[in-house]
Amino acid sequence: MVTLVKKTGEEILTKSKGLHFYDKVPFTGTIVTYGRSNTDTLRVQTYLKGKRHGEWFRYHPNGTLMEERTYSHGSKEGDLLRYWPNGKLWMHFVLKEDVYHGNNKTWNAEGLLISDRHFFKGHEKGPQKVWYDDGTLKSNYVIKNNRRYGLLGTKNCITVSDSIL
Repeated sequence: MVTLVKKTGEEILTKSKGLHFYDKVPFTGTIVTYGRSNTDTLRVQTYLKGKRHGEWFRYHPNGTLMEERTYSHGSKEGDLLRYWPNGKLWMHFVLKEDVYHGNNKTWNAEGLLISDRHFFKGHEKGPQKVWYDDGTLKSNYVIKNNRRYGLLGTKNCITVSDSIL
């Protein structure tokens, strides 16, 4: 397996018809991207026969892990984890064949849960909850038979006759 090293902003692969090439051959291997100082790793990406495949990692400028995700033969699969610069978990999403599928959660920088949503083949399904950063509930609804039931967290509309000029 080949490991290529590049600096941020430098392109070493070409893309054509959904495949990534190195020297006109579908690339299999790992690309490690460094920042300007050549000591700070920004990304680690793996490919198989020209397609994104395996675990991918991105790092914050301070060196902490920013994101980890998995690709399977070009499709986003499994867990997508993103972290705040302080190292706390920001989001945990689940993907299947490039779309959200499963329980997706997000947290604020202090570690407080701010959304808990459920997806099925890329569409909301089941219970959905969103909170403000202070922990108060913003929306709480259920998607059932493609219909939304519950508190959406939106402001009520008023008619023109209800307003005072």
